[in-house]
Amino acid sequence: MSNRIKESLLLGLLTLAPIAITFWVLNSVVTTLDTAMYRMIPQLRELPIRLGVGLPGVGIVVTFLLLLVVGTLAKTVAGKFFNKISDFLISRVPIVSGVYRITKQLSSVFFSKSPTSGFKQVVWIPFPHQNSRCIAFVASRAKNGDYYIFVPTAPNPTSGYVLLFKEDQVEESDMTVDGALKLVLSCGALGESANGEG
Repeated sequence: MSNRIKESLLLGLLTLAPIAITFWVLNSVVTTLDTAMYRMIPQLRELPIRLGVGLPGVGIVVTFLLLLVVGTLAKTVAGKFFNKISDFLISRVPIVSGVYRITKQLSSVFFSKSPTSGFKQVVWIPFPHQNSRCIAFVASRAKNGDYYIFVPTAPNPTSGYVLLFKEDQVEESDMTVDGALKLVLSCGALGESANGEG
């Protein structure tokens, strides 16, 4: 009887924990964005009072609309001009310019759809020793044909190692970049799903 109770408690914990954590994360995100939006746009605080009901998620809605508008405008000539001006101005600010430049470079590497930037190929390499295989991304190629390889750390793929490998040490993978990132972010838990995207 004691073992059955323990098993049921453990099963209940495993069932409810992901749900509780998910709601906790979502609540934290909603609360943070709502607070930020109310500070930026104090007039938003009047909406719940006028409507007589609470409006959780205002920050998410406003952020979504803001990203949509900015993304749409960024495609226009005016948007590209504004982007160049902002790059020029921020690049002149000490300390801030370094953070901005690194962030922008990381964004272009991981999210760029351009064929001339970003990771284009997922590979397997012998790392950290010859008898193991590690998932990695081809960053670029050296003049002698060697590969500059980026090895991401899990679950944060924005940090990792940049290593130089000879061509015969690099094994091609049929996995997509998105699938590989999903594998790293999940610490390998979504291995079959990631492999299915190749």
